[in-house]
This record gives sequence, structure tokens and C-alpha cells, in this order.
Amino acid sequence: MEEEINTKYEEMTARFFELRFPEKDIKFEKKVGYFQEWVNRFESGQPENYADDESTLVISQIKAEFK
Repeated sequence: MEEEINTKYEEMTARFFELRFPEKDIKFEKKVGYFQEWVNRFESGQPENYADDESTLVISQIKAEFK
């Protein structure tokens, strides 16, 4: 059974990983904490502060999708 996504920020993070790191296994990332780290970044309202240029472009796209 697939894990449920509980918050808007988890949904945004899942989309971020889908677009930015399509080769990564989200289930694994959730276990090791990297996924939660990005959830926290989206919750901060300024995930761009933690991102490289490519990630910043993806974040802009996600913010537009989740308006």
C-alpha cells in the first residue's frame, strides 16, 4: 500500500522530487529524511533559499501549480 501524503507541503515536495529528481525513490527518501527536509523547506515559504538554479526553476513551477 502506498503511503498517504498528508499535507499540502508533502504534496508539493512529492511533486518537487518527481520533477527535479525523477530517478530518486520517494519511499527511500522519506525513510532517510531528505524528503522531510524538503517538506520543511516548503513550509518555510522560502524553499528557494536552499536551492540551486535548477531546483529554483522547479520550485517556481510548483508554486504556480499550487496557487
